[in-house]
Amino acid sequence: MNNYLKLLGLLLCFCLTSCQDSLEEISNASRNQAVTRAEISTNASDFYWYRGEKVYLRKVTDKSFVMFKSQNSNKLISSLAKAKVRLNANAIKEYMYKGIDNSGKAANIFKGYEWTELSINDKEAYNYSEVEYAAPYYYAEDGSIFPLTNIVYVVLKEKTDLPVLERMSEEYNVGIIGRFEGRQELYAIACTKESKGNALEIANIFYESDLFHIAEPAFISGKPQTADTYYNQQWYLKNTGQYGSSYAGYDINFEPALSLIPSTSSVTVAVVDNGVELTHSDLLLSSINYNTVASATPSAVQKYHTQS
Repeated sequence: MNNYLKLLGLLLCFCLTSCQDSLEEISNASRNQAVTRAEISTNASDFYWYRGEKVYLRKVTDKSFVMFKSQNSNKLISSLAKAKVRLNANAIKEYMYKGIDNSGKAANIFKGYEWTELSINDKEAYNYSEVEYAAPYYYAEDGSIFPLTNIVYVVLKEKTDLPVLERMSEEYNVGIIGRFEGRQELYAIACTKESKGNALEIANIFYESDLFHIAEPAFISGKPQTADTYYNQQWYLKNTGQYGSSYAGYDINFEPALSLIPSTSSVTVAVVDNGVELTHSDLLLSSINYNTVASATPSAVQKYHTQS
């Protein structure tokens, strides 16, 4: 079992914990994709800030993440075709976000949008008027690639600092999508082609202003971080047509979800059951596990230690 949105379709699904320490651990897909800080490449010039350190990224020069209004998808396909840039309609994914309270001043600013990958860089993508936002792809340490989205995670220094975020967002022309449900200080903001930078640049500007606790860009993970031997058989996580090509794509969009879930090492996971196979490879249980059925008195609780 893995504890862990087609974002992507862009399904911006956010998973939060109630631990205060998790604010220090909020990360994104580039770190999950094993992008290292020191051993990337000498030509890596892009970076973002994570826990006070620069995380360097090496850009893919011939791919871009692009967003556009759903009503303009056919027009974009036509415009690209005239320039001999191919875009398969089946590669277009819905853009959605969930888990965010977008009431109040926050706007539902990306309703009716879609996204796709283009075989041109982000600067070239802006030559097409239908494109509302474009950003680069980057290399992971294992050679796979992943794109930068238009989303930035921002954690306020104080719960009352929303006016600070609103002021900065207005200055740099980015939209506040909303606050994470259950976390008053954690917000998602989004860039468009009218913003004064892409999500990576805006994240750095916000972080370097020293007005926010955290400001990190969101990426899309290219593949799942799992060692599950039977992952390919779990069609409901990723349906490639294992049980019939006509069913390909019918799944819960598990892989895209990995990219936008802030990760933390401070989450405690518990299995409540009357029977657990402690050595099962899907569980990888560590620390101390308690058999709460063994006795009614705490002093007699039986402890099980499992190999970490």
